[in-house]
Amino acid sequence: MRKKIAITVAALLLSLTLSGGEGKEVKAVENVQKVSVQQENKLSEGITEPKGKYLQKGVSSIGQVGPGKIKVSGTTVAQQLVSTIKISVMVERQVNGDWLSYTSWNASDTNAYALTTSKTMYVPRGYYYRVRCVHSANSDVGDSNTSAILVD
Repeated sequence: MRKKIAITVAALLLSLTLSGGEGKEVKAVENVQKVSVQQENKLSEGITEPKGKYLQKGVSSIGQVGPGKIKVSGTTVAQQLVSTIKISVMVERQVNGDWLSYTSWNASDTNAYALTTSKTMYVPRGYYYRVRCVHSANSDVGDSNTSAILVD
């Protein structure tokens, strides 16, 4: 079981690394029927477009790593060394057709090129979850959103 989780986490991190350069924004889905491909993969990520002079990319990610267990992460990448780099991560759960806040957190650093934050958590099974992140590098701000995944 630990090996399977480690492989899943490694695949999640690899997908974040390999997603560089596309620079497209992925909007979160509002309608659950549109997420059938994501349901099979149990992994979804969203990527920002470059914003302004400082923000190169922002990535949000959610993946199921076990029964009722998800890993959520967010990464902000600057185009150059910045004095302040930040990320706000918001996990949402769909209940009776409405998206409600499940949990959230913030991370920041100074004099850095990139910032990553992640958490692995147990969540109630049988619900759809998605992640929204707000990324900032100095004065530039962008957002990324995942599609929903069904956690079983």
